[in-house]
Amino acid sequence: MRAKRTAVPNNIQDTNRHHQHHNQYRQHRPSSATTIAAMTPISPPERVSDTARSGIDQEEDDADDVLKPIVPFDTASFNDRLVNKNQDVVNYFNNVITELYGLCDGVRNFLSLYITTKQNELLENVERGILDIQEAEESQERTRTSMVNFLQTVGKAFQTLQELEASGLMK
Repeated sequence: MRAKRTAVPNNIQDTNRHHQHHNQYRQHRPSSATTIAAMTPISPPERVSDTARSGIDQEEDDADDVLKPIVPFDTASFNDRLVNKNQDVVNYFNNVITELYGLCDGVRNFLSLYITTKQNELLENVERGILDIQEAEESQERTRTSMVNFLQTVGKAFQTLQELEASGLMK
């Protein structure tokens, strides 16, 4: 079977002929851009959009700027403006610092009050603990005293029993 010849050129002369053929085709056929432009209606000059007008106005303003005389740099007024701006910045930061000091005072007062409250709670807990320990010691002393009294009573009862047995009254 024979292979079909493709549109791909085999050498440089064929390549040139290939491009000439396509260029001729393009010359006879209108481009899509011209086709779309031909279909789009052109608006009359009075319907120029505002953005287009502002562009034209801007160009006129730029032209006016170019024609204005060059004014020498006024160092004194620049320094005055700079000093005023610097003073505004200094005032702003002074206000911020004052607010921060106020905030710090508030935090310091809160922490002081919080620490004092916690110290008082701890002291109350320690005092309550000491009272509980004292009460427990007193209770322990009462229990010890009761045990001693009980043992003394039992000892007396045992002694009395021994005396009764020795006297012969108990048999």
